Amino acid sequence: MENTLKLMILLERMGKVYRAFLRRLGKKYDLSLSELSTIINLGYLNRPVSLSYLASSFGMKTPSLFEVMERLELKGLIYKERASTDKRKVKISLTPKGKELLKDIIIDLEKIYKLDISKGDLDSTFNLIFSILKRLSEIRLVDIIRICYTCDNFQELDEGRYLCQVTGKVLTYSDLNIDCPYYKPIESYST
Repeated sequence: MENTLKLMILLERMGKVYRAFLRRLGKKYDLSLSELSTIINLGYLNRPVSLSYLASSFGMKTPSLFEVMERLELKGLIYKERASTDKRKVKISLTPKGKELLKDIIIDLEKIYKLDISKGDLDSTFNLIFSILKRLSEIRLVDIIRICYTCDNFQELDEGRYLCQVTGKVLTYSDLNIDCPYYKPIESYST
């Protein structure tokens, strides 16, 4: 029980540190926390995504995120591409200016991660975080989290090695994905 409480406190503190760092970056680049998070997520996804997809990634309602998108578009950081067949469907991606800003943000983010962490420790950290997210999904404490562990295309080979059945790629802990374009929820997670 003591270790469980300690883990929860550490996760809470990491979240606070991360949010404080993002607020500092937001001031530097004149971006709100939501705008900054959107740019980081679009950069990570590295593909055009729908507003509803992005909203579900944040656990937000689409209308709330729509306002963030409007501000980012006015700043010239995102581009909205309307589908030719249905003008209501919009895909969002970073503009060249948004990608340049993302590069600067990454440089700033990497400063806090320039810790001397071995690959083994980093893999263990990824495994722990992914395992916690998987468990939170299993007990329905959080909505579906699009991670490898909850994907129907994911297969465990042995300790620390996995297979993506779509790409055929063997993965280690540090290769596991968040919001993969091939994600297909395991039926037990989607019902």
